[in-house]
Amino acid sequence: MLNGLIKPDFGKITMRGRVGALIALGAGFNPVLTGRENIYVNGSVLGISKNELKSNFDEIVSFAEIEEFIDTPVQSYSSGMQIRLGFSIAIMAKPDVLILDEVLAVGDAAFRAKSLERVSRLLKDSAVIFVSHQMNQVSRICERAIWLEAGRIKETGETKQILDLYTNSILDMEPKKETKKASGLLSISCANSVTTQFDNPLNLEFSITSRSSFQIKAIQVGFENQRGEVLAQSRTRINEKIPDSDINLSLSFEHINLCPGCYWINLNLFEDELYKYHISMIHKAMTLQIEGEGWHGAPYTPIMKAKIEEFRND
Repeated sequence: MLNGLIKPDFGKITMRGRVGALIALGAGFNPVLTGRENIYVNGSVLGISKNELKSNFDEIVSFAEIEEFIDTPVQSYSSGMQIRLGFSIAIMAKPDVLILDEVLAVGDAAFRAKSLERVSRLLKDSAVIFVSHQMNQVSRICERAIWLEAGRIKETGETKQILDLYTNSILDMEPKKETKKASGLLSISCANSVTTQFDNPLNLEFSITSRSSFQIKAIQVGFENQRGEVLAQSRTRINEKIPDSDINLSLSFEHINLCPGCYWINLNLFEDELYKYHISMIHKAMTLQIEGEGWHGAPYTPIMKAKIEEFRND
């Protein structure tokens, strides 16, 4: 509707100025035409004159990184090549309003970084409407955010506020707590969630019930974000015999330098010191909520120290 492809059932949408949009992979491309031909066809759809396209042609091709394939039919392009070409055309139009729908999720990391940098430059002169599930990208690009759920607006406001509300909502998800041991039955329980401040210590408590004794020689804890990426892992060796009874397992961390947000905690117990043979493996044992002020543009913030000394030329 924002791009004018369909009309709203009620109300109205007013867009002023040139609108550039990249809302679907390969949208506006003719698959049998070459990349060179599609630049002119797609550009004209976006309202770019032939002279503008001609003067910016080399820059479009260079940014898309498809120089050697420019005269090849687009139907032979990979999904990454198509999105790079479409994105390059859209941003070279110097639009007053740029609409991007999940397109930066495609392509390699280097191109995504280059695209984000270009969008950041466009923000000085253009309005950008960015649709994405990538919260770090939303945080970097957007000043305000709208949280949509089932096609309806759930919350709207400043980006940090909305991202915090969204991550907090994930705490309502019930973690998995069942696990089995190769010989005998082992169960582990813990709190559904734990909260700490950015750069503060973290203490975790687990209750273990076993029907037979076993030996724990190593423990591993993983911190996973909501996209399923393990951002950090901590390991320790411990040679302890667990009796046939209920016990408490306490784990402590001096600093948690993950940025504010919501994470899953994964717990692994091993019967060897090489972290190969599992006694227990619990994915999403509990959720971790980190609060406070941290750098929201990166998931992990290593501790850094700086030192300045006067230079002496002896």
